[in-house]
Amino acid sequence: MMKIAVFHNLPSGGAKRSLHEWSRYLSKNHHLDLYSYNSTQEEFLDVRSFMKNVFVYGRHLPRSTGYSLYKKARLLMELVEATKRMAQDIDSRGYDLAFVNHCAYIQSPLVLRYLKIPTVYFCQEPFRRVYEPRPWDTASASSFLKDLLIRGTDIFLKRLDQHNIKHADMVLANSNYSKEAIYRVYDKTARLNYLGVDTERFFKMDGARKKLKVLSVGRLHPSKGHDFIIRSLALLPENRRPALDIICDQADEAYLTSLKNLAAASGVGCRFLSVSAADMPLVYNEALLTLYAPVMEPLGLVALESLACGVPVVGIREAGVRETIRDGETGLLTERDPEDFAKAVLFLLEHEVIRERLGKNGIEETRKHWSWQKSSENLEEQMARLLKNNNHSHSSKLEVAGI
Repeated sequence: MMKIAVFHNLPSGGAKRSLHEWSRYLSKNHHLDLYSYNSTQEEFLDVRSFMKNVFVYGRHLPRSTGYSLYKKARLLMELVEATKRMAQDIDSRGYDLAFVNHCAYIQSPLVLRYLKIPTVYFCQEPFRRVYEPRPWDTASASSFLKDLLIRGTDIFLKRLDQHNIKHADMVLANSNYSKEAIYRVYDKTARLNYLGVDTERFFKMDGARKKLKVLSVGRLHPSKGHDFIIRSLALLPENRRPALDIICDQADEAYLTSLKNLAAASGVGCRFLSVSAADMPLVYNEALLTLYAPVMEPLGLVALESLACGVPVVGIREAGVRETIRDGETGLLTERDPEDFAKAVLFLLEHEVIRERLGKNGIEETRKHWSWQKSSENLEEQMARLLKNNNHSHSSKLEVAGI
């Protein structure tokens, strides 16, 4: 049995779902304690029930500081103070290792630089906001000073992020694409640990009635590609064009308005729905297809959930999606071109036999290769490997010293 200190400051989303599933598995045979901040969100997939103890640090850490330089500086000082106390407590409580997940403030958490015990850091993706181009942000700041503040803050956060990850003893990645991205950005070699899908929750429901609709799932942000999907559907003949349900939780109001206007102008019937986690399997089952077009998605849990329900996915041939969707076997992949994407959608809508074959393959694929059991077992093995290597390194140092 391992005694593990678990750190996270994750928002809702795939990374939090991953931690929830891993915690469920690890808690059966290991001692888990949770370390987090007062601002950490647990409304979505609360992991605290899997923990023996929960330790919370920071008294007034805000989730957002807006455009205030003073608030940002004060947050950083309070965050450093709280994190140092956290690391000291973790180091003093006899843990075998710390399992560190992303921080909503800095991505690669500050706690990595202060911990002395072995650390496993699951890097779902680099801090994309500060490393990748974001063409959709050109009009997000309403003034030159705000834009300057954002850019200056991002430069500072980038340095913190890079410094923090250097202290991780082991870095894990969710896809081969993410491994490569981590190496390019951080000059750090990561080990592959695929995620999974809960096939006991996401499965084909025989009683579900198919509707003439397709899905796009993900928070309302330009990086999720909902606008691309609307533009693609607009190219289909009107009499063959399905309705589109966009399933989302976090909303960028300006982007929501632009999507509504785009759908109306394009003649695409579009609904924006907030759906509970419990209802998502039925939502997938009622759809003919899931359309998935996020920009450079590290892996894509949405695709796996859809495939587990027997619903084929039309996606973009890039990033981690190439590892979750087998082109021509469980779905179709195209270039990021609305016309090509529209042709793939229309092909599957018009060929029910092929659509059903892809759906059947998706069910078999997820059950065989993408279970959370398999993902969690691999994580457990990675942790054991780190401890074994750490003990071997410690023994070698003692031998050299003649002890």
